[in-house]
Amino acid sequence: MPNAGYDRAVAAARGKRGSIGVLVLAVAPIGVGLASVPASALAEPAARSGSSVSFRIKSSNGYSILALGGSRRGDSRGAISLFVARKGANVVYSAPAMITPTTVQADLGELGSISLGLEPSGIERTVRPTCGGEPVTYESGSYVGAIEFRGEEGFTEASVASAPMLVKPLLDLACGRFASGELVVGRHLPGARLRVGSRSRRHRLSLQLNANRPGARVIFQASLGEFRRGVQIERSVSGRFRGSAFDFDRRLVAATVRPPGPFSGRAIFRRNAPAARRWRGSLAIDFPGKSNVPLAARGLRVSLVHARRTGGNVTQGH
Repeated sequence: MPNAGYDRAVAAARGKRGSIGVLVLAVAPIGVGLASVPASALAEPAARSGSSVSFRIKSSNGYSILALGGSRRGDSRGAISLFVARKGANVVYSAPAMITPTTVQADLGELGSISLGLEPSGIERTVRPTCGGEPVTYESGSYVGAIEFRGEEGFTEASVASAPMLVKPLLDLACGRFASGELVVGRHLPGARLRVGSRSRRHRLSLQLNANRPGARVIFQASLGEFRRGVQIERSVSGRFRGSAFDFDRRLVAATVRPPGPFSGRAIFRRNAPAARRWRGSLAIDFPGKSNVPLAARGLRVSLVHARRTGGNVTQGH
């Protein structure tokens, strides 16, 4: 059966970590690098997966798209997630899909659509998870039909008629490794961590800046979660910049943030100011598919503490 390798991969992943839906929350094995991906659309269908799908295609502007999906046993209704990524920038789209052992159908609305049938090659291949473990042998093949994707604001586009089926990404989900680094918090430390976040569940915005001392290199991570017309979306950008972009005094009474792109503007934190005026400015960020998102708007929660970050990698794409 062409999809037998998928079934064994899903079984192996489920045996190690519970379900594909849970595993997608720790997407580091496939390199997306998001600390948290909203995979609720995948979690329930994949928990009793009878059919799975995985393929990767190239997209414009340096992006690639990795598709992972699953459906319930005996029921083709399920979900698919598209991990659209390049170095330092990612967007994850999760949407309902109809997935059988040989077909994939998904309507992504204004973002596009997927309509594929699996054509087996008659050739067996063997793959092993990146972290080791038992190899899986499966009959390879290609998905043939139409894959159309149009990212918001034109950040990337793809239109292809076929994509090789993949098993390794499903196996790698079972590895469950994510190199996010360690963070130590304490008043005695010379470094700082600035966090900005929204209170809204429907519009989850977050920003974190880390510098281990004044003037040191700054690591940043920002994400924006949304739900639009039946599609769950998580956008993320990350990277490093010079210490002058995040200036703070040793007592953390005040801090100024004025980073380069994908940011614009600046913001100032003043600990002794009234709560409504503690974090002010014109700071904004461009996410893939959504530009000029304010980071100093009213209603955002802000914290500035002494901290030190060790190890970990910034998002590099999948």
